[in-house]
Amino acid sequence: MPTTGDQILEVAARRQGIRYRLPPDPSGTTSLDCSLFIVLTYRDSGVTIPGGARTAEQIRQACRPIDRSQMRAGDLMFFENTYAAPGPAGPDGRIASHVGIAIDNSGSQMWDCHASNDNTDLPGVGITAINQYYWLPKLFEVRRPPGMDDSEAGGDMPRIPLNDDTGPTFRVTAAGLRLRSGPDTSAQVLIADLGQGSVVTAVDDQVVDQDGNSWRHVRAASGTVGWTAANYLEQIGGGSTDPAPAPPEPPKQFRVTTDALRLRDQPSLSSNTLATLPGGSVVTEVDDNKVSADGIEWHHVRAEDGTEGWMSRQYLERVR
Repeated sequence: MPTTGDQILEVAARRQGIRYRLPPDPSGTTSLDCSLFIVLTYRDSGVTIPGGARTAEQIRQACRPIDRSQMRAGDLMFFENTYAAPGPAGPDGRIASHVGIAIDNSGSQMWDCHASNDNTDLPGVGITAINQYYWLPKLFEVRRPPGMDDSEAGGDMPRIPLNDDTGPTFRVTAAGLRLRSGPDTSAQVLIADLGQGSVVTAVDDQVVDQDGNSWRHVRAASGTVGWTAANYLEQIGGGSTDPAPAPPEPPKQFRVTTDALRLRDQPSLSSNTLATLPGGSVVTEVDDNKVSADGIEWHHVRAEDGTEGWMSRQYLERVR
């Protein structure tokens, strides 16, 4: 079963290529800014960032600080001084001006939405390398949203896949049952009354005891995801008893990091050159066959035009 972090990365990838623009399209369909991308991605993953957070700094204050050694996929990386961010600083006197989603525990890449260097509205949503020249000096904190907090769950819980309609379902047994942003009576109310007799679907198997209630993480018929008191839910569908098959992993992709790199028909410096790819070109791994020859580790890759061949791994940077 996918973890919370897996689903966040999956949802982030669905918005790849949407352009950066200020102000953005409120729905996030045609344009985004960095913080709206985060809010919508986590919402669609079943992790609501509480408090109506909208800016990077508001999102930072709504999340729990963690040590970078604890970072995992789906955690949030906060940056300062990327531009003159408006609004009050946090209690520590710092203000986040940009936020991205950690792809793994290395902190070397993130999903984010940002403008290009020439201040146009591109490139928008994509995978950004945390390079030492620009991003790394500005990275000052890593935080974890409450919906991913494992302090009570005992670890990152398996989650119902987003496109799975066979998860456990429950009927609401009382009028006035609220859906909240977190398992807490003080958490933001997302839906004031789910409606007696309405049906909700479990997002995962988390049940949290808090404030005298047992809270369950569910998705309402409208698609809104949040927490509600399990005492007023009657299970009507058990869902599939077999775990969902793991989706196939997407092929690895790499970016050319030198000005020009040859694509050869064999893993050898003496083989024929099929093409010379400029810096920034993206290639896709054909298989995991790796060959060491002529003091080089060669990878079997496919160029964007479909040409397959071999390239030196030394000049390839992983982007997916």
